[in-house]
Amino acid sequence: MKFNHECARDLLLTIEETFRPIDAKTTDYLHKLPQLEKYTYDDVSYSAIQLRDSGLIKTNPNPINRGLDIILTVRDITPEGRAFLESIRKDTAWKKIKGIASKVGNITVESLIRAAANSLF
Repeated sequence: MKFNHECARDLLLTIEETFRPIDAKTTDYLHKLPQLEKYTYDDVSYSAIQLRDSGLIKTNPNPINRGLDIILTVRDITPEGRAFLESIRKDTAWKKIKGIASKVGNITVESLIRAAANSLF
């Protein structure tokens, strides 16, 4: 599946905006929020998997399998995820970071993280 970097950014912003410290929300629930409903469920779920695997969000260890869908329970943004989110929050910074990341080929979470780190200097 192709990584939708716009969905991943919106997912991070949505988690930050809608979560309280004790919250846990499934990707199924998050997909239905106005900020994410423009994306397919697969985009939201895959973005959550990629953000988790890159250490930017915390999820419950065992996803729920519902037919062909995998449902993650998102618990929080990690400190690394918060630092990354701060670097991509402004639209101007996001455009710059996407441009840097796209120069290496396919945009991945790792290329965005590297681009964000390099754009700070």
